[in-house]
Amino acid sequence: ALGTAWLGAALPQEAEMLGGALVRLHLLLRLGEETAGGRCPLPADAVGDAALEPPQPANLLAALRRECARLRPLLLRGARGLAQLPAGSRQSVAFALLAALRMLTLLEEADETLLRKPPQIGVLARLGLLIRARWLRV
Repeated sequence: ALGTAWLGAALPQEAEMLGGALVRLHLLLRLGEETAGGRCPLPADAVGDAALEPPQPANLLAALRRECARLRPLLLRGARGLAQLPAGSRQSVAFALLAALRMLTLLEEADETLLRKPPQIGVLARLGLLIRARWLRV
């Protein structure tokens, strides 16, 4: 709805996919906080019955990796919608896409410390992504 109001028309399907995948990624980054609060952003069948007992860290990480594998193609397909966005927003969306793909890799490589502290993209890596999004027309 926000994208439709912003563009004055319906969002391209790829842009909707990208937006949904970015929201889903944000929830995955908050996995530790969410599970500590008794919530789990992962599919229930992937981690067991969370109502009976808290999910085990190994189950959470395995489910997280499966969810990352499911999100990657959505993000990559969403990249096709960049050209259909207003020119003024393409660079910021390209940066968000590049950062999301990097964050997915960090999540896939994470161990149980992810549940205490989510991974972060370093300053130099963020600068590199910004340069790619701004000047290399990724």
